[in-house]
Amino acid sequence: MAEKLTLELIKKLPLSTDGKQSIVMDTVTPGFGIRVGSQSKTFIVVKRMPHGTPKKVTLGKFGSLTLEAARKLAQDFISQLAHGVDVNQQKRAVKTEKRAIVEEQKKEESNDKQTLQWLFDEYKNEQLIKNNGGSEGTLSSMGECFKMMGARQCQTLIYNEKKKTWSEGKLVNLESWLDRPLRSITTKEILDRFEVMEITRPKRLIGGVLKPMGRTHQIAYKFAMSAFEWFIPRNYHQTNKQEMLDNPFKILTIYKKWKAVGVRTRVVDFTDVEVFGTWWNAILDYRAVNEVAADYMQYSILQAGRSIEMVNMTWDMVNLKKRQVTYEKTKNGDDYTMPLSDIAYEILERRRAKNPKSSNWVWDYPESKTGHIPKDTKHHFHQLTERGAVFVSTHDLKRTWASAVASLNKYGDREIDYILKHARSDVGIHYFIKNEILLKEILQSVENLFVGLVAKHNASKNEVQEVSEA
Repeated sequence: MAEKLTLELIKKLPLSTDGKQSIVMDTVTPGFGIRVGSQSKTFIVVKRMPHGTPKKVTLGKFGSLTLEAARKLAQDFISQLAHGVDVNQQKRAVKTEKRAIVEEQKKEESNDKQTLQWLFDEYKNEQLIKNNGGSEGTLSSMGECFKMMGARQCQTLIYNEKKKTWSEGKLVNLESWLDRPLRSITTKEILDRFEVMEITRPKRLIGGVLKPMGRTHQIAYKFAMSAFEWFIPRNYHQTNKQEMLDNPFKILTIYKKWKAVGVRTRVVDFTDVEVFGTWWNAILDYRAVNEVAADYMQYSILQAGRSIEMVNMTWDMVNLKKRQVTYEKTKNGDDYTMPLSDIAYEILERRRAKNPKSSNWVWDYPESKTGHIPKDTKHHFHQLTERGAVFVSTHDLKRTWASAVASLNKYGDREIDYILKHARSDVGIHYFIKNEILLKEILQSVENLFVGLVAKHNASKNEVQEVSEA
């Protein structure tokens, strides 16, 4: 059907009711026409090609495209077809390009939502908690990572090479990176920020000595590097191998910014009767001031425990009838059931009898926000020093126990590692079955060693006192 296409004619053309399409070709512009369907009327071009099938090109729907615009567009396309241009291919190319632009915009919007905060949250929840169990120590270190990458004011320090001392320098304000897209953080920015942290005054001075923080910032930045390492292969897979990111925090490895932290060797010297006896007696004396804290410190050295395993002990972990405790979610994620030596058992019996019946905490401590004794017990250890004892920390007590059991030179490494809650990766671990009787013997032997040292110390003190009185 061919007629001169006018606006009035097009409006009068009825939509199809039988599901079939009809075409009305224009008599003014050869090759230009309109296709009528059941839902719409669409302008088209039909151009007969020499030695080939007719080329059909869709111009646009009536209503979205005026008759005049459609006629002009048809004339342009007919001219292009006459010169051998594949108009449909061009249109497909334009559509593909537009689609690619839209996809790129969506990708950029998605990438902008993947901030450093988002990455840390994903790594924390999916890897540290879901896959690794989320130990208290690990989550605490991850928390420091969040803080290090957030906005903070740093008191930098200046080193006096001649005097070998540090003094306070300028204040440096670091902006928060947490809300920044993770792909926007550069290696130079990481180096600059880390170098500020290297000379930043810590919140608390160790031993009252002014010097830069040693471990906190390094641990935080290593967690940030690990978060990127975790994300990169997953992102590569999720983007169908379209994006392989670099880990910007690896620049710290390239520039050798990681510094080895000195091995800690502080212990309560059990080879010195006076030193150990004084420390032990200080605990007994402190019990009159703070019984829970004194019991906690004494129990810690007898069970060779880490603070993260001890402070949050609950009574459902304790079986007084069997004289054993199950430590849950230890540093390596495993649970350890440990027998109790005599004094350790007496301590738990005392706490069971004296703690409020409503509390499930073994080390019930109303002054703490958590309800149990705080992880940071430096105050109580300083109280011991005021009673003549050497200053140590909870982990130093674990080191003291390990040194003491080694001095006995009669027990195997596997049993000792089990008591210390150290993970072993050798093949033999699959064949290790713990011997509770032997574990109890080891714990009791170390306790007896300690008690013997205290007895010698007290006996020596009595002798000195008798001589002085005589």
